[in-house]
Amino acid sequence: MDGEEITGESIACAADDVSATHVDAQMSARLNLARGLLHMRHLRLELFNRDYFGEAAFDMLLDLYVCHREGRTVFQNDAYIASLVPPATAHRWLQTLQRDGLVVLSGDRRDRRRTIVNLTPLGCTRIEMLFDAWLAIRDSVAGGAPWA
Repeated sequence: MDGEEITGESIACAADDVSATHVDAQMSARLNLARGLLHMRHLRLELFNRDYFGEAAFDMLLDLYVCHREGRTVFQNDAYIASLVPPATAHRWLQTLQRDGLVVLSGDRRDRRRTIVNLTPLGCTRIEMLFDAWLAIRDSVAGGAPWA
């Protein structure tokens, strides 16, 4: 996407010129936000009709981000489960995310029947940009500053 070369490597998406302490705090805030969003998304499905919400791709991206930051491997079936939609629908969304350069699929060297799903550098960067915007809104609201 956008002419950028995508590789299967996991990367740290933080800028190199930022101090380690700031990076750790920022990464921790992002990871906590992702975990909280996943929890809230599951809670809303318990409280409301599932048909009100339809963001399978975003649910996959959130789960992939948390697993990426925690160093956990995500297999294709795990991504399907995270999407909270039927496998055929999840497969189409995963193909869309791959086509758009946000995820990469690769074979599992230990078990060739499995496929590993990873965020690409582009996918990681974009979700972190979104998280940083949400955190800035949270901070401005908490501080009483208008954000709109």
